[in-house]
Amino acid sequence: MVQFEPMEKQNTSAAVVLVGGNFSISSANGLQPGMYLVRVSTKEEQNKPLDPNLPLTPSGNNLPGSSKTEAKKPVIPPEWGAKSKQQVEVKPEGMNKFDFEIK
Repeated sequence: MVQFEPMEKQNTSAAVVLVGGNFSISSANGLQPGMYLVRVSTKEEQNKPLDPNLPLTPSGNNLPGSSKTEAKKPVIPPEWGAKSKQQVEVKPEGMNKFDFEIK
């Protein structure tokens, strides 16, 4: 999901679902011109091997009896999620196209 949060006095925001790596917002329901903070989120997680030398912690993934070989980590880096500082400007004229490269 891609969220656009107004940074100025716009009274519009949007949250759109990615389909095949793409998203669109119809002009009828579009965003007002101005700067927006962009946040990207997903419910998917990827597996990452645990360091066998790390101590056990109460995080749930490395308690006794649970899998000690894998832990879950977010697919989206924090600089695109909760701690995002990514910004885009929606311009009043023309097509607004935003390509995000998330690594």
